[in-house]
Amino acid sequence: MNTAPVPAALAAQLRVMVSHERERRLSRATLSSRFRYWSARTQLLFDNLMRPFALPFAGGLLSALIIFSVLVPSLSFRHNFGDEAFFTSPDGEVVVVDSRGGYVQAGDFDPRIVPLSVAIPDTANAVTLTVDENGKVCEWFVSRGQLTPELLNVIMFAQFKPATNFGVPTAAKVNAVQWNLPHRMRS
Repeated sequence: MNTAPVPAALAAQLRVMVSHERERRLSRATLSSRFRYWSARTQLLFDNLMRPFALPFAGGLLSALIIFSVLVPSLSFRHNFGDEAFFTSPDGEVVVVDSRGGYVQAGDFDPRIVPLSVAIPDTANAVTLTVDENGKVCEWFVSRGQLTPELLNVIMFAQFKPATNFGVPTAAKVNAVQWNLPHRMRS
């Protein structure tokens, strides 16, 4: 009696099963073969998990870098590398605005403007100014001597950097002094 031929699909399936069993036995034969088997499985698992995310991740990172590099020039701001204090006392920093719009120490710009803590000589004319949050004189009174046209100009036209309290501008008091020097010392 003739034997029935084995279907081709069944023969291929049996060969695959025999091959898998052979690989399983070889992978468990020694410790190094077990390590190679598990490292290959782990690498295949990560490849299969990461490959779908690689292109979207690279595209997102590239687009974020391009957008950031395009926007950075428009995000510039005025840098102030000076030592900023959280608080300046009301009689503290006496600074005026120069012709270019920057702040200059009052002694460099106009020697007539001094902090309240400086002793004023008896021969000087002095006006105590109250500077508001915007740096404008809002109130004044003559504290010594008499009001002169020079002191009146300081009252009307001076612009000050106001005192700050935790970075917030606040009102302050400043002395404007006109030194009355003897005639032989004037130039």
